[in-house]
Amino acid sequence: MSIGAISLGDINGGSPSDPMFTVDVEFVGDNSYPTGGTPAFTESVRDAIETARKAATDKNVRGRTNISIICIAAADCGQYVPWFDGDNDKLFVRDGGSATWAEVSNGVSLAAVTFKLKLLCK
Repeated sequence: MSIGAISLGDINGGSPSDPMFTVDVEFVGDNSYPTGGTPAFTESVRDAIETARKAATDKNVRGRTNISIICIAAADCGQYVPWFDGDNDKLFVRDGGSATWAEVSNGVSLAAVTFKLKLLCK
């Protein structure tokens, strides 16, 4: 009932004191998508950065703490189109293969889908 572990790719944006930066992330979708979006997406990203930060030698990773996600862009998500509700910290997924681009139905497994996103953060 939650997304898989988040893998980090590039973190770009100069020094950790820069006001904004981008993060490439990859994860497997929910095994049972909850209508109304996957909650606590920012927390999942923060946990992934914190885990990476502990072992990092790259200053762009080491100095990143308490991030906020401003917006997301899908890099590769198959037929699915994710969008982020920052006010409620939820990741929604629409089915781009349906004629209406409706939100994925409650309980649908997205565990076979690898989501690759670029996040704009501060």
